[in-house]
Amino acid sequence: MLSPSVLLSGLLLFQGDREKSPWQMIVSGELDALIGNVVNIVMILAMLYVIRLAFKSGGLTSTPGADVQSLAEGQKTLIEQNRQIIELLDMINDNGNVNTDYLLEALGGRSPKGAESTGVRSGSAKTAHTAPAASSRHTGQAKASAPVPKPAAPKPAAKPVIAAVAQPAAPAPKAASSGLEQGLKLLAERDSDYRGQLLKCRDLLVPELNGSREGEVATALSEALFWLGDVAVDDADKETYHKEGVDYGKRAVALLPQSVEANLWYAANMGSHGVARGIMSSLFYLDDIFKFGSKSMDLDKLFFHAAPLRLMGRFYHQCPPWPVGKGDKKKAEQLLKEAVRLGPDFYLNHLYLAELYLDQRKKREARELLTPIADGEPNLLPNYQALVLKQCREILRKVT
Repeated sequence: MLSPSVLLSGLLLFQGDREKSPWQMIVSGELDALIGNVVNIVMILAMLYVIRLAFKSGGLTSTPGADVQSLAEGQKTLIEQNRQIIELLDMINDNGNVNTDYLLEALGGRSPKGAESTGVRSGSAKTAHTAPAASSRHTGQAKASAPVPKPAAPKPAAKPVIAAVAQPAAPAPKAASSGLEQGLKLLAERDSDYRGQLLKCRDLLVPELNGSREGEVATALSEALFWLGDVAVDDADKETYHKEGVDYGKRAVALLPQSVEANLWYAANMGSHGVARGIMSSLFYLDDIFKFGSKSMDLDKLFFHAAPLRLMGRFYHQCPPWPVGKGDKKKAEQLLKEAVRLGPDFYLNHLYLAELYLDQRKKREARELLTPIADGEPNLLPNYQALVLKQCREILRKVT
């Protein structure tokens, strides 16, 4: 039968040379091996605290003749109440300081074989909780009859955690082209089938007007309709396309006021629509053509082969002079000459300047301008420019 007095006598270190029971020798040997170790002292104090709690809670009794069965039940209650403390001691044991199996079994009231009468645990230890061998400083101090704890079996090293290697992400599926992108592609490739490509372009762009890129869509529509009106044969078609281009152009400049494209195609459609309707019946356009055409020239006069210069040169040529309008053939000639110089491969610049020379009766200048390109084969928009060259040859015949 194990009593608190036996436990205390086994745990205390100051007992002189009195004869010790096997249990006392084991515990004493374990503690003597780790004297000076701060962790052992903390553990002993913790165990004393546990026993003190047991007395207070009634889990243990100091009566020497207490029944083993009652003691075991009290110890079970104690262990359950102090599970966190015991787990802490086991953690200390895992670090190689003290084997707590002896203490746990003693607290639980269990006696190994050969020690039933004293409650002393034999020297064999569980595989997972064996005490380390005593240091060489204390070897031989225990009597021969005292069981020596076996050294703790080394714990298997923890397996290294292998970080998962990130696999390259699968390429995202290519998003379908938006109506705007498809429309711009048709606009850029219009030369293969001018009317057909541009009509398809318009059909693709109109549904995109309510999207997040409304300004770009309206600008592209204004340009597409300018070119549709430019190549149309019937005057009614010219008027219809350019009027529609004016409407989209107005929407574009409201959304993108600093866009050279929006300003240019809006002004160009107004000018062409005015020509299709008749200059005198379209005088209300003059101020807006001048405003937005001049702005496009200020933004980028080199845009699309000097288109802003070409537009304003044409405006000054065809606009009625003061006091009705801003017509000025001198300014027109200056701007169109610069357009030819900056955009020599786009023959619409040459055609507009040749028409101005013809109007000014400058046949020699017109001939000198058109002769070098009359027999040329354009690389830029060849189908469209073939039509432009046809008109240039007609003027050349008139001045030859």
